[in-house]
Amino acid sequence: MRNKKPLVTIEAVQKDLTSREEYLEEVEGIGIFGSLARNDFSGQKSDIDIFVILEKATYSDDELWIRRIKELLDKYERDITVLVYDLPSLKKVCNWYVLELASDSVLVYDKGKVRSYFNKIIKAAEKAGLVRTVYDRHPIWGLSRAAIPGEVIRVEVTDDQ
Repeated sequence: MRNKKPLVTIEAVQKDLTSREEYLEEVEGIGIFGSLARNDFSGQKSDIDIFVILEKATYSDDELWIRRIKELLDKYERDITVLVYDLPSLKKVCNWYVLELASDSVLVYDKGKVRSYFNKIIKAAEKAGLVRTVYDRHPIWGLSRAAIPGEVIRVEVTDDQ
């Protein structure tokens, strides 16, 4: 008789992600994003999207954390996406994923800095003229007005925020 794959839930994934205390000592935060965090996870085809926030990250940290997270979640037999960021790159809001993580993720572990950074990122996005809307049942960020050709919109957290 074949073993059934365990059910993928936020609670089950959170338990697995926080099961290794020695891993938690090395991170600032860990969270879930994507369909599982949005509560529209498909039982058959959805992957599991995880992010790890470090104080400072290097390329070798990326590889290490991708391996660790995949080992922790291997039992679900799903594709697993792992994004690794450090606190300085969060502050720069280096890509759209950071904005999505700040607004739509489930933070399952936080030493105390990540939620604060996420709140500042959302405020900076709003200050830059971005608004959250829903498109095809998914929340997205976009400009509150028509864009000017060639215009660059910067979202960056400043020290005074």
